[in-house]
Amino acid sequence: MCRATLAELNRVRELSRRARLVWHQEGFLSLIKQILCIYKTYYIYEMRLNTSTGIPDIPCQVSNLTIKPLFIPITLAEYEQLGRKGCDFSARPDIQDYRKGDEGTIVFWTTANNDEFVNRTGMTTMRKGSVYEQIQRFCPSFVDDGHSAYAGFSETAIQHRLKGVYTYVHSKIYRYLSDEGFSRVVLLEGKEQVGPRKAQDKLGAQVLNKAWHLRLLYLFNFMWTKPKMNQ
Repeated sequence: MCRATLAELNRVRELSRRARLVWHQEGFLSLIKQILCIYKTYYIYEMRLNTSTGIPDIPCQVSNLTIKPLFIPITLAEYEQLGRKGCDFSARPDIQDYRKGDEGTIVFWTTANNDEFVNRTGMTTMRKGSVYEQIQRFCPSFVDDGHSAYAGFSETAIQHRLKGVYTYVHSKIYRYLSDEGFSRVVLLEGKEQVGPRKAQDKLGAQVLNKAWHLRLLYLFNFMWTKPKMNQ
């Protein structure tokens, strides 16, 4: 008799948790649609950090913000999973000082008045095992120069949304990464994410490609891209 491995059991638990979340937030019909088939369009952005034009300084409507870069030796997938569970990254015991060349994820933890959570944004130094590695297989022009950071999910607290926090935080993140020797940041933004895409345009990021993500019955996952859009 075959027994499920711990990884397989954890995968089942995570899928069950996500299904319950979709059911409660979006309804039963949305859950059925997502189980049967998901088809989404993404834009692949590239933000060059060492350009002559520099990174614009864009203010927001929330005052007294503090952004702390927390380097944690986890993959982007682990960051995403912990984030969905509501992890307080600032309280993790494995936070380290980032040193150039370290592999892991830098979680930019933003608070107001030093304690109220405002935003979290992850940037990983590891493309391996992430969606960006999958994109590379279908887009040979998507080359890692060895000095790239890859963006994970960015979440802003509900009460602080639509106040320019996303744009402000990313402008500071780009400055930090530039000072640490990174030459570019690569991001995925969904077609429906109009606000973040406008923010990236405002900051000077360029669209490299379009990517499509197709998933059938939670069993078949596939992503592919069209030819390079910008030179």
